[in-house]
Amino acid sequence: RTIVATIHQPSSTVFDMFDDLLLLKKGGEVVYHGELGVCCSTLISYFEGLGATPICLGENPSTWMLNQLNKQSITNSEGETESIDFSKAWKKSENYQTLGDELDQLVAGREEKLRIKSDERYSQPWYRRDKLMMIRAIRIYWRSPGYNLSRMTLAVAIALLLGSIFFPIRDKKLFSETEMDSMFGAVYIGFIIIGQLSI
Repeated sequence: RTIVATIHQPSSTVFDMFDDLLLLKKGGEVVYHGELGVCCSTLISYFEGLGATPICLGENPSTWMLNQLNKQSITNSEGETESIDFSKAWKKSENYQTLGDELDQLVAGREEKLRIKSDERYSQPWYRRDKLMMIRAIRIYWRSPGYNLSRMTLAVAIALLLGSIFFPIRDKKLFSETEMDSMFGAVYIGFIIIGQLSI
């Protein structure tokens, strides 16, 4: 089973659960793509091979990796400091060539009948997509009764609090401009608060 996930600085335990990594730097350029290895050994070996600072015992590989990407220079095998662009280094690496060959083989060997294609921009019409998303949302809310109860309780409490503003002036026939602004402001704030609670 294949699962694609976007992660940012996970714990070392979570990071070790992944098989492959596609690492991008600012601008969307690929810095590393391939297997992580046992305890991220493949990833660590790759970066240390480029001259990155060796990882410390017990250090989180994902944090160490991002710290290395923030550096503008590394120490080469001769002990000299030199600037590095990790995306260019990736394109010159053996891993990049191997990955390119594997992708070429997959493209060349694919069967046309297994290719997923659609004449339309979306494979399903809008009403079918909306129906599926609505069912998904209903299931999420159905499985969280405590969350829904707390949201409804807060909504009622906020409605009573904001409604109490209008209680002293319930019999008034004419309102000044300032009072009208205050009332519209209370209604506006009520929508914002209820909207925030619905997220």
